[in-house]
Amino acid sequence: MAARSRTSSITTSTASSRRRTGRSRRSIAASRCRGRPERAARAGRATDRCQRIAAADRAPSGRLQPRRLKSREGWDVLIGRNNEGNDYLTHHLARPEDYWFHVHGAAGSHVVLRRGKGKNEPSKQTVEEVAAWTAFYSQARTAGKVPVIVTRKKYVRKPRKAPPGSALCEREKTVMVKPQEPPRSSLQESSDVGME
Repeated sequence: MAARSRTSSITTSTASSRRRTGRSRRSIAASRCRGRPERAARAGRATDRCQRIAAADRAPSGRLQPRRLKSREGWDVLIGRNNEGNDYLTHHLARPEDYWFHVHGAAGSHVVLRRGKGKNEPSKQTVEEVAAWTAFYSQARTAGKVPVIVTRKKYVRKPRKAPPGSALCEREKTVMVKPQEPPRSSLQESSDVGME
């Protein structure tokens, strides 16, 4: 009995130390694999793990790349194409200070309005324009007026064990807009897609 409780307390302390450092198992495994192929070869199965981790660190496929648009005032806008692309856009590409848009009460694309690094804020017209694009790229595109959630990306998180494309947001504001297709002039060249 004493051995079991001792073992479980060791496991708990390891988990709590991982929580304190903020590193996931994947990041710890990745640090073990980088630059040490001989160690991975000795471990046998570790080679496969290192290859999977290296594949995950590479650039994403074209399916995950978002649509890239420019608003009338010159703000960069990124629009997800599918569930996996929404997940990649929201949780990997978007910065904490970017604005995040999603239609309320229906399925649709995640949309990110890039803020840049300064204290600049988009105008109300830009927010409404991007919200109208968000409504267009959703299942509510044929509705008259659509509620669209607007918040900063830092208030958006993925629920634990949720499927791709899921997101929970806090501190959101709702904008009522009419769905509007973005003009062809706002599309950026596809050569910009891989650059970040």
